[in-house]
Amino acid sequence: MIDDYKPAITSLKELKVAIALLEQRRADAGQAFRAQVHTTIESMKPVNLLKSALQGIFGAGSDNSIVPVVAGSIGSLILKKVIPMAGGNLIGRAIAGVAAWALSRWAVQRLQRNDAKGD
Repeated sequence: MIDDYKPAITSLKELKVAIALLEQRRADAGQAFRAQVHTTIESMKPVNLLKSALQGIFGAGSDNSIVPVVAGSIGSLILKKVIPMAGGNLIGRAIAGVAAWALSRWAVQRLQRNDAKGD
């Protein structure tokens, strides 16, 4: 509120300067508004909505990402075929579980690195 305080305009020249400043401020605000409307319209196109939804599901940085689950499941299936005891006893299951977790963490970190390179 204190920042909005302006001294009283006492001359015609000051009035013209103040009007010019206000017109420029209004033009800048209008341009920013039009840019925001354009961005909103672009984001509402079906292609961009689909891309955003898929990025939210498969994105590495998202809490709802499906990548760790898929990587862990695939890793677990592969390890059950490779390690003969992975499907049977407790130690084999523990080894397969740790390896699947490590594989899912590796996949997420790799995706995050690729996302960082793309930015």
